[in-house]
Amino acid sequence: MEKNTIHKNGGTPDLNIPGAFLAVFLSAIVIRILLACLYSGFIPDQTDMIEWGARLINFGPSRFYAPEVQMPYPPLYLWLLYLVSAVSGIDHIESLQIATFYLRLIPVIFDLATGVLIYAVLEKKKDPHPVLLSALYFLNPAIMFNSAIWGQTDACFMFFVALMCVFLEDKKADMAVLSFCAGCLIKQQTAVFFPVLIVAVVKDFLSSERKKNMMAYFRGLLWGFVMFLIVSVPFNVTKVIGCYFETLGYYSFASCNAWNFWSLMRLNMTDTSELWLFGLTIRSWGNIIIICIMILFVLLVLYGKKMKNSFPVMAAMIIIPVFTFWTAMHERYLFSGLVLLLLSYVYSKHRGFLYFYAAFSFLHLINVWQVYADLMTTYFGGAVFGKNPVEIMLFISAATVIATIGLYVFVFGTRRPSGDL
Repeated sequence: MEKNTIHKNGGTPDLNIPGAFLAVFLSAIVIRILLACLYSGFIPDQTDMIEWGARLINFGPSRFYAPEVQMPYPPLYLWLLYLVSAVSGIDHIESLQIATFYLRLIPVIFDLATGVLIYAVLEKKKDPHPVLLSALYFLNPAIMFNSAIWGQTDACFMFFVALMCVFLEDKKADMAVLSFCAGCLIKQQTAVFFPVLIVAVVKDFLSSERKKNMMAYFRGLLWGFVMFLIVSVPFNVTKVIGCYFETLGYYSFASCNAWNFWSLMRLNMTDTSELWLFGLTIRSWGNIIIICIMILFVLLVLYGKKMKNSFPVMAAMIIIPVFTFWTAMHERYLFSGLVLLLLSYVYSKHRGFLYFYAAFSFLHLINVWQVYADLMTTYFGGAVFGKNPVEIMLFISAATVIATIGLYVFVFGTRRPSGDL
């Protein structure tokens, strides 16, 4: 593409695209490294990972899963943790700041890889603004906070969820299934996106190339099973399978600091066994809500004007309502929706997805920053909003509920794409 030419999709393209992208990419790396140096990560999560890394070094994979290891992650992430821990010698590092810096390199790398993936899709689609749109991901404070400051693994499995959506859009079902399997082997929560694969399977089964399509899914499933065995056998397959079941019901709270519908009801950190409305427990209402979310998902697939043939939109319309209305959600889980909203715009060109991306980014950042700041009060003193920001929590929770309802209305809508930026 030449400089100063008019792009065939309309609009003036970014000037000197390779150079501009390199500048954005390097800036994203530098900012994340600086943030990782300045902050210690979310201490409860990071200390668990340090202990896991040390256990892997001292006992090896075969003895990792044990009763004293609470809520362990699946084996693919543990291999990454093992590698970083062994190279850094994490079991001999006395400084918490330095130890957590090494651990946060894992999500930071996957975070950056997701940004590169978004840029690659934009380039492939010959979008006139690939640098600008990828910068909306690379330089988003809410995105950077999750990996570089907090240090959780959301960016790791979300890279594979985003990759799954891209492969489904490209009609590469085998690679999409393999990507989904890889995500599940990093974090159990990847399974929430399984309905997206089900929709893809049904669509391809009903197509004229049914046999070819089904063989692709079977091939991907076979590759996924081989990958599962490769990464799981050293850890003991039975114990690996057990770690997935151990996750179910581990958190029995209406909300785990997620500022959503349940926090709006002032039920944050309330046990789901407690009664709520009409003599039903919070857990029962959570089950009713997830059924309603799945029914709405099916209706969106069938009738949503902005959802048809867009797998990132489908994925976004699972995770965002789940975060907002289901029980046991953590503050970080809205992160997944941000990645998918931006990809939704990339594939659909409905500018409204960019507005929702901005809105949910703001709401997510306030939520995670407050939880992190309160932790700093506990360990080091001095939070941004104070220990009990009830008014802010209620405001952000209400805004999240309203934004989610607005997203439903938007996706059900009938307006045509508003075009490129």
